[in-house]
Amino acid sequence: MPNERLMSSNGLLLNALHDRALITLDDRYRIVVSSRVSHTPTNDRWLYAFDGRASN
Repeated sequence: MPNERLMSSNGLLLNALHDRALITLDDRYRIVVSSRVSHTPTNDRWLYAFDGRASN
């Protein structure tokens, strides 16, 4: 069984993106992608697709 901190079923895996303040949660627990993250096809699909969505 994988380490619990790496299990996506435990919630949002914040990892290094959160550590570098590239993604955060607002006061309503919505995902906020930093404007420092460039818009590329990959970032748009895997990061910006979640921008503003609830983290529940």
